[in-house]
Amino acid sequence: MNYNFGLTSKIDTSLKGKFIKQQNIKDLLNEKLTMSNYTNDLNKILLVYLALNPNLPYKEENFQRFRRKDKIVEIGINLDYFELLQADEEKTLQLLAEAYLKGIEKYLLPRKDFNGNQFYNDVKQLFTEHRLIMV
Repeated sequence: MNYNFGLTSKIDTSLKGKFIKQQNIKDLLNEKLTMSNYTNDLNKILLVYLALNPNLPYKEENFQRFRRKDKIVEIGINLDYFELLQADEEKTLQLLAEAYLKGIEKYLLPRKDFNGNQFYNDVKQLFTEHRLIMV
């Protein structure tokens, strides 16, 4: 399957098991959404969840990168490490879904080559229908 909406993570090893369910979000997005509804200028959006132990020296900031050759937008969004550490499966999925929406707001809404408002609304509706977020 060709994924237009990808998810990956840079996380502390203590959180490894929590991010298995990110696959559910990726599958949902790719099953229900079509990139051409939002742009013809991008091939893929890759969101990178960042959840590193803040007590360690390595830090990662939110970011956006554009791989022009491949037409891929890569977005990195920080999550609260300690909140994730304590979260059950349902809460973890909620935090991941909320972070995805924050990434859209921060980095895709301002893009001129992408219908960020429509994408945000579609993703929010999808996440609400599948009870990943509550509105």
